[in-house]
Amino acid sequence: MESSNYESLKNAHFIPSEAREAWVRADQVERTLRDAYQRLENDEDLTPEAKQRRAAELLETQGSQVEERRKKARETLLKHAGYAEKNSIPCPSGEGLTSTDVNKILLDQNEANRIVRTVERRQSQGGPFKQSSADILTAEYRRGLELGGFEGGAICRGVLRAAGEFGVSAEEVVGPLRSERHNESLDNARRLLYAADLISTDAPQPPRSLTGRSGAGRGSGGSLLSHRPAPVMIGGERETIKQSAPSHGPSKRKKRSFK
Repeated sequence: MESSNYESLKNAHFIPSEAREAWVRADQVERTLRDAYQRLENDEDLTPEAKQRRAAELLETQGSQVEERRKKARETLLKHAGYAEKNSIPCPSGEGLTSTDVNKILLDQNEANRIVRTVERRQSQGGPFKQSSADILTAEYRRGLELGGFEGGAICRGVLRAAGEFGVSAEEVVGPLRSERHNESLDNARRLLYAADLISTDAPQPPRSLTGRSGAGRGSGGSLLSHRPAPVMIGGERETIKQSAPSHGPSKRKKRSFK
């Protein structure tokens, strides 16, 4: 996608304000460093050697700030993706997926043990209409949602514990029970993860004309989106900085070699 689509993604409704602000700051410090590279590249008073030294200094002095901002933006997006994922799992009103209360923890464990025994008993029964482990767990989770309150929360948490015993994912259990609101939250979690994966944690490297070789400095560099998953491309295109055309004739100024 073009840079306009990149900006649209950054300003999308599902991007929380905290994550958007961190993302904007990351872009700003990157742009500052890229502008400094461009000014240096266009400086006709410096020799190539002097430009290379100054480019390395720019990367050293400003690169760490770029990397810090990028890391912050990525971590903020991942944090909110985690929140959205938790909100995508139905729970009884007033109850959560985990608890630090000792009494609740004991009740959760008791429910988990009961549910494990229930699944094992039903799985041992013969007949043509034998339920899968996931179906039994989903039915128990639904019962917890309908019961609600302290007891319903313990059943739901116990189901998720028991699911691990049978190698059944939480998605298999709660997927059929999601409402439209829960599905929207799940979609937002996936979008936020995708946005986080677009953000590299490396600072942009100087252009080749400022390095004297095919690679330079630390890391692999690139634009904010240089380490994005193929085949998607969203904005943040690397700029190609044109070298200034050499002047001709007796009026050509002698380049300084000083720093």
